Amino acid sequence: MKKVLFNLTEEQYERLGRLAKSMGISKSEAMRRAIEIYQMIKEAKQEGAEITRKEKDGSERLIEFVG
Repeated sequence: MKKVLFNLTEEQYERLGRLAKSMGISKSEAMRRAIEIYQMIKEAKQEGAEITRKEKDGSERLIEFVG
């Protein structure tokens, strides 16, 4: 495994910590999973897929990703 050093804002660091804790995983594992999810999203968009969020009321909203 490679070690990576990068900067986060205080808010991003706290959000990462809360997310990892709520999932019962380390911050590193949360970052690894986020990278995999982002790659999956990028590939789906390249194939022409759209990603939507279905709300509790049944309505759907298109999710736009930058990059």
